Amino acid sequence: MRFKDLPIRQKLVSIIMLTSGAVLILTVAGFFAYEFFTFRHTIMQHLTTLGKIVAYNSTAALAFDDPDEAVEILSALKAEKHIVAAGLYDINGKLFSHYPAHMLATDFPSLPSKEGFFFDESFLQGFQPVVQGNKRLGTLYIKSDLGALEDRLKLYFIIVVLIMAFSSLLAFLLSKIMEKRISDPILDLADTARSVYEHGDYSVRAMKQGKDEIGSFTDAFNKMLMRIEEQSNTLSDFNNQLQLKVAELQKTNADLDNFIYTASHDLKAPISNIEGLVISLNEELSTTKNQQTELILQIIEVSIQKFKNTILDLTEIAKIQKEIDSEIEEVDIQLLLDEIISSIQNIITKVDVEIQINLSCKIIRYSKKNLRSILYNLISNAIKYHSPHRKPEVRINTWTSDGYCIISVKDNGLGLAPYQKEKVFAMFKRFHDHVEGTGIGLYIVKRIVENSGGKIEVETEKEVGSEFKVYLKMQ
Repeated sequence: MRFKDLPIRQKLVSIIMLTSGAVLILTVAGFFAYEFFTFRHTIMQHLTTLGKIVAYNSTAALAFDDPDEAVEILSALKAEKHIVAAGLYDINGKLFSHYPAHMLATDFPSLPSKEGFFFDESFLQGFQPVVQGNKRLGTLYIKSDLGALEDRLKLYFIIVVLIMAFSSLLAFLLSKIMEKRISDPILDLADTARSVYEHGDYSVRAMKQGKDEIGSFTDAFNKMLMRIEEQSNTLSDFNNQLQLKVAELQKTNADLDNFIYTASHDLKAPISNIEGLVISLNEELSTTKNQQTELILQIIEVSIQKFKNTILDLTEIAKIQKEIDSEIEEVDIQLLLDEIISSIQNIITKVDVEIQINLSCKIIRYSKKNLRSILYNLISNAIKYHSPHRKPEVRINTWTSDGYCIISVKDNGLGLAPYQKEKVFAMFKRFHDHVEGTGIGLYIVKRIVENSGGKIEVETEKEVGSEFKVYLKMQ
């Protein structure tokens, strides 16, 4: 497991142990380095002193050319167990006597070298002049092993191992004690946050265990919970009120739908009666009516027809409100467009319009009835709201994108000003009074599209034209 994924307690213990271990290792390394160099210096000083003493005692043996006395003096070095060899050279550099006796003359340097002692591989060796007064009589050679240094370092190593073991145990115990004081407040915060997340209860509070930064964080966390609880309660109250208002609005919409349906249904009979009376009146006055009477009757007939169209649109709105889900089937868009264009031939014959169709999305699973209503309204509007200054053109394109079949109906007609664009789908909203219509068609289209989970967009510019894009979800 990676370090960043470890529980915080393990992280704290690991950090404390690593820090303590690193400090301890650096301390031990420094201690060993200090002991190594200082003890080397010490044994060199010791050997230098010993050499001076032996050289001083050897003056008589060299002065009187007495090898036996020289051997006796050198043999005294057996008291120093780490002295492995010693030799006394005369003034001419010839080996005069040596220690121990079993060593050969070839085991010693052939000639004395530079005065002083030096370390050479595993030995400390060197030369000390033998002087009587101002006269040099010869040279003393001493060679010592480094056993004393090794023994000392072994002892220190054992001590260091014991100290490190005890220190590590002590550091571990202290870290376990200290990490609880650090981790417990953090773990309490984590448990509180988890409880809030799992149960959605913002009334719980984390326990403050100190006045340090974690304590300040605990205070801030509790204040945040308090504020969230207040906002949650406020939001809950608002949602309850909203649900009540939505229920009231749904009831109002249902009542309005029933009113529209009832009114449109109940008005059919009176309108039919009035229409019949106008026909009878036309027949009665067929021989006696004058131009003014005929004009009045024509106005009445036009008004009755507009009223009938409005009632039909209201009936269509009521159907949309009551019958959101219609039968879904595979619809051939090209065949449907042919039917629609054929049904609006009366508009097309009056206007020399060019219709271009390019279908990438050709088949869609949708309500054929609803799709016919959508296309009929968009195409008829594109033709009706043509510009008198240019030949009308209507381009119908389809394609698929992100699970939608997109239908575009684009014209080069009158278009709308920017401020009119937002109200283009409003009920009974008309922007061109010289064109016949009730202003309900686009509202019906929008309701049909949105009821089936789609959306409709419009791009329009005055005296340039409009483009309606219908996004229908692929079933």
